[in-house]
Amino acid sequence: MFAAGGTPSFANPGFGYTLVNPPSTIGEANHAQILNIIYHQNFTLDGANGRDYFGDGGINAKRIYDFDDIYYNIVHVYNHEPNDIDQIWTDGAVTVTAEAKYASYQQAFGWNEGGLGTVFHKLVDNTDINKPGVSFTITAGEEFLWGYQAKGNPSPGLEWWSWTDKNYNQEDHMVTYFMEGASPTETVWTVFMEDLRFVDSDHDYNDFVVEIRAIPEPATICLFGLGSLALLGRKRRA
Repeated sequence: MFAAGGTPSFANPGFGYTLVNPPSTIGEANHAQILNIIYHQNFTLDGANGRDYFGDGGINAKRIYDFDDIYYNIVHVYNHEPNDIDQIWTDGAVTVTAEAKYASYQQAFGWNEGGLGTVFHKLVDNTDINKPGVSFTITAGEEFLWGYQAKGNPSPGLEWWSWTDKNYNQEDHMVTYFMEGASPTETVWTVFMEDLRFVDSDHDYNDFVVEIRAIPEPATICLFGLGSLALLGRKRRA
């Protein structure tokens, strides 16, 4: 796996990041403070790029791209790549777990159960903070979207989606960090949600924070292992 924020494999002027502002209300937590709470270490902003956070306990939060005006907006939930963009999620046969970590208001986070549709299936809400996460499985090559129901949505039942094309206002309501060093076996992300449409929003992306963990299905792991054994056998016979 590669840490997000690395050098892209090709030059693409379409890569970009959504602006995240400091909290506008006294007492609200910023991204570093929320990461401190979740991962029990102190995070400091990378002064060089103004996006990533370095932890003093071996975990770093690497912001991944929010949009790409030229290529497909894909992120690989387990096999993370430098050019991942946090809109349409996919991978091989993978188990994905969502765990609520921080909430400012009444919130709900879920997914669309596969494909690119917008039927919301709730996974966790603000009452689930630090409770065991909720898991689901995707098949190899399956695409899916994250969905977000916020108290501040312009009308009841209207969700914000990870793919901005599915939002009526084409706005980005989710920013994502790849949590480098958080687990030796799982790929770990934290996603930060913005509840209000931009005309009303302070753009601080601290309204609901969910941790995402991904690990290959056992059958996939077995296939990886068999492939490695076969390769080892060929090397020994050579």
